Amino acid sequence: MLLQWIVSALVLTLASALPLRHHTVHTWETFTNTTTANTTATNTTTNDTVPVSLAAATTTSDWWFPNIDLSNPDYGNSAPNLGDDNSYPVYVAVESGDANGLVNAIISNGPNNGQRYNGYLAAQPRVIYLAPGTYELNSTLFLYTDTVIIGDASSPPTISASSDFNGTELICGGQDDSEAVGGELKFSTMVKNVILDTRANSGASNFTALSWRVAQNSALVNVEINLPQSVHTGISLGQGSTVQVGDTTIRFGNIGLAYTGMQQATLKNMTFEDCTIAIDISGGFTVNIFAATFNTVGSPIILEQQAGPWISVIDATSINSGTFFTSNNPYPNFMLENIVTDNAQSDVAVVSGVTKVSGQTHTGTYVFGNVYGADPIYQTNGAPSTISRPAQLAPGGSYPVASANQYPDATVSDVINLKDTTQNGGFALKGDGVTDDGAALQNALDNAASQNKIAFLPFGVYRTEVTITIPAGTELVGNGWSTISGYGSNFADSSNPTPVVEVGAPGETGTAHIQDIRFTVGEELPGAIVLRVNMAGTNPGDVSIHNSLITIGGTPDSTIDCTDPATCQSTYLGLHLAATSSAYIDNVWVWVADHYTDGSTRQTDSSAKGGVLVEATQGTWLAGLAAEHFWLYNVAYNNAANVFMSLLQTETNYFQGTNAQVITPSPWTPTASDPDFSWCDSSDADCPKTVAQYYNGGSGLRTYASASWNFDSYGGGQTYMNVMSDEPADSLIYGLCAHDTTYAMLLPNGTAFGSADDGFSGSWGNLVAELDTT
Repeated sequence: MLLQWIVSALVLTLASALPLRHHTVHTWETFTNTTTANTTATNTTTNDTVPVSLAAATTTSDWWFPNIDLSNPDYGNSAPNLGDDNSYPVYVAVESGDANGLVNAIISNGPNNGQRYNGYLAAQPRVIYLAPGTYELNSTLFLYTDTVIIGDASSPPTISASSDFNGTELICGGQDDSEAVGGELKFSTMVKNVILDTRANSGASNFTALSWRVAQNSALVNVEINLPQSVHTGISLGQGSTVQVGDTTIRFGNIGLAYTGMQQATLKNMTFEDCTIAIDISGGFTVNIFAATFNTVGSPIILEQQAGPWISVIDATSINSGTFFTSNNPYPNFMLENIVTDNAQSDVAVVSGVTKVSGQTHTGTYVFGNVYGADPIYQTNGAPSTISRPAQLAPGGSYPVASANQYPDATVSDVINLKDTTQNGGFALKGDGVTDDGAALQNALDNAASQNKIAFLPFGVYRTEVTITIPAGTELVGNGWSTISGYGSNFADSSNPTPVVEVGAPGETGTAHIQDIRFTVGEELPGAIVLRVNMAGTNPGDVSIHNSLITIGGTPDSTIDCTDPATCQSTYLGLHLAATSSAYIDNVWVWVADHYTDGSTRQTDSSAKGGVLVEATQGTWLAGLAAEHFWLYNVAYNNAANVFMSLLQTETNYFQGTNAQVITPSPWTPTASDPDFSWCDSSDADCPKTVAQYYNGGSGLRTYASASWNFDSYGGGQTYMNVMSDEPADSLIYGLCAHDTTYAMLLPNGTAFGSADDGFSGSWGNLVAELDTT
């Protein structure tokens, strides 16, 4: 995102760590570290020390990932958008304990054997496998964009700080050593199955294990952070714009996670043990904390005096810990829901020294702040109320947690390489962005599902001119966001919208799990639904998409080149959660490009009709979702029911308002489920702009944080950020945050509310703590 943002204060602090979480919602696997080697890195870079294939780095692990043979170019990764370089190594395996090899793998062996560029989103991926062992560093490891570090899930490796470490951060995600701030364009950074350990450097008090100044499509999966007692910070969330930080355990230290400036994030499925402070919030605008555990923590959550974000904390457990939520800001906006503690004598919420909630081991729903319909608007003396959640959304009372399965017990015999014709049924896949791989990819997916095997898709751009149906039983794992791209006349008719990829058939019940995949279109396709989910599971999380993205234009594999949205209808819809579906969406970014990237120079002034359309009714869980720059809406709920949202991030299209070459909804013709902007006065240029969330009937919505940003330097202000055409029944909407907006919400009767001038100030401008339609 191209965001105008002035950083207030940068504080280095944060920590997080977590045992391995399967996608199966109720299954946990813990890991232990096995040390086989120990080499200290001097963080120097040479091209000739980087292993580039399986054969170059030996492993004694039986885990499936490092044992896939990618040395055959016909079966391995392909990066087709790097000019004349056909030998760029996507996959690098680092020898056990080779810290210099880790450093070089991130930086070196770029296109044409030069340096990798720190700024790519999708075209220059580097997937680095770390064998079991300890990789000791003596200076900061700068983790470039479009990079995945994946440790061995069967015996996760440790990256540690030496006792003579030079620097204040063990790992700096998304940045390099020339960048002190900034992170809004540092996309596609992921760390999996790794232990970070700073204990040997305990003499340095101002030290952080992981500085995570990243943007969308970034993730932590199965990460553990071990700190010295009472010193160091686990994770620092500085300036950036990500969607989710989660699946991490942080042990000891002064501060587990220091939230110092990240615009928004859902902190999902995090465990804090023996920290002085678990989460310290001193900046940012919208924060959700979902399914956190605090064990023997001095202060689980502290909001500092200078910070004013919206904070929602849901489904948390506090054991042997101090005051659960402390606000040093005397005028905060926050909510707590389903908070379980083991000590009724410990305070639950304290604001500016005044106890607000105490004397209970279970707190239902407690809201402090700007409540629509209340008098006064700013509520400070309410009491906790009984939790109201649809049973389909919260079986057992809590929302389910699902995370990307790392298959720690699987061996290579449990996997099919979808490009390997000796395994996939004899279907040749190219992944070169030119060959139509549609039929071959479909057959390979069907073959893997029929054998109940993991379907591994090496990196490439897999062009399809027909709809790909991901069958029931699929376990699809990409490599550095392997790409499936739609082309051709089947997706060109806006009067007959057609999915490029669909999950299951309408009405089907089954399982399908997808991770690390990019879905896109390679050309202007006004009838393309990039991804549709049709299938439902028997249990929450049976159908899930993890750490994946949908992109429209901007990247070099796309031929979309537009300077006028009136004549460039790039896509019909990004993601469709169809009426028969029930899906768990876990850290997914749906993006219409607002700028070109990865060496492309094609212009991005297009109009893509809709972002995410939710029509599902059986249970939908959105645990970190972003949708940006669509034309009519970023997210629409059309008669949807039973929808959970931990956090949503949206951004208005830049080519509307005062920048408009065509007035929205043109060039599109709205359907009955679309906003038609009939509420707009023709004299108000700020009105016909992307609706962040459009509500058209339905029931049972539970949303806990939305960060909806408009930028007045790109088309002026925005009159209404969210719009209800037909009010959803029995719904609770918390934490509506907006920027450069007059009103946060327009209701069906024409009432608009949520103006900062009318008592709804906070976050980045406008903040509504609660809207209740029950």
